[in-house]
Order: sequence, then C-alpha cells, then structure tokens
Amino acid sequence: MRRRTCAVLVMLVVASSLLLFAGCASQESGGNIPDNPELMQRQIRDLDTDIANVEEMLKGALAERQIEDGAELRSRIQGLEMERYQLLSQRAALVERYRELTTQESP
Repeated sequence: MRRRTCAVLVMLVVASSLLLFAGCASQESGGNIPDNPELMQRQIRDLDTDIANVEEMLKGALAERQIEDGAELRSRIQGLEMERYQLLSQRAALVERYRELTTQESP
C-alpha cells in the first residue's frame, strides 16, 4: 500500500512539473532562441539527439529498477524524466519559433 502511495505521489509531481515546464517553455527560453533559421534547425537536431540520449538512459534506469529498487534509483529516474520533459518543451518552443520565422519570410 505504501509503494502505491509513493508511486501516485511521484506521478503527481511529474505531471505537475510537466505542466510547469510546458507553461514556462516559451518564457524561459525566449531569450535563448536565435533568429537564424539554419541555426535553429541545428539546435532542433541537437535537442533531438539529447532527447534520444536521455530516453536511453531512462530506459536503462527503468530496467535496473526491475532488478533492484532504491531511493537513489527512483530519484535518478525522476531526474531523467524531468530532464526529458524540459528538453521536449525547449524543442517545442524552438520549433514554434522556427515556424513563425519561416512563415514571416515566405510571403
């Protein structure tokens, strides 16, 4: 019963953090987004690579958790999930800004 309660609490923290990161993505990274579409495409590719790397580390940590479970491992998994959500929100903000720039240039 205690494990279920902990799991539910962790999921609530993750969900609320996701909403927080998604809501702040455009404000937080607004100063870091360049106005050069080529540079933006390169940053999007870099973010895709970073996201894939974090997802692989997360898969490994989840597999490790099946073997042995501990507070340190759960903390690492939560940190990787938060990093993944942050990278995804940065990517979404960058893609949105890229679309804005390309639609302004095309008319």
